[in-house]
Amino acid sequence: MPKEGTLIINDNRVGFVSYLAGENNKPVFLPSLYEKKDVGFYQQYTAVRDEYLMLANKEANKNVEYPELRKQLNESYDALVKGYGIFNSSTNKQRILKDEAFGFIVLSSLERKEGD
Repeated sequence: MPKEGTLIINDNRVGFVSYLAGENNKPVFLPSLYEKKDVGFYQQYTAVRDEYLMLANKEANKNVEYPELRKQLNESYDALVKGYGIFNSSTNKQRILKDEAFGFIVLSSLERKEGD
């Protein structure tokens, strides 16, 4: 079940998961008013984020490496960086941090800034 504030793509629209706006603790999609021009970025970002979270969860729970999942994550990440630049560029950082549920985790987990 996705967390409150998770950025998602639904019907080619960027938005967020909200339990607060729903009834009976059922999530609803809240479309973003400002992200239409960035839908391509967010389609690739959500794929990278979801692959990273799945890999991290599996490796942590089973204490086993998953080279095929890691390879897929690397390929998805490389494709996004090729098209949009590194995650920690100022524009991409602003975009990613709109994912209130996971943006900070993804930024701090997939790239290291100079001096870190």
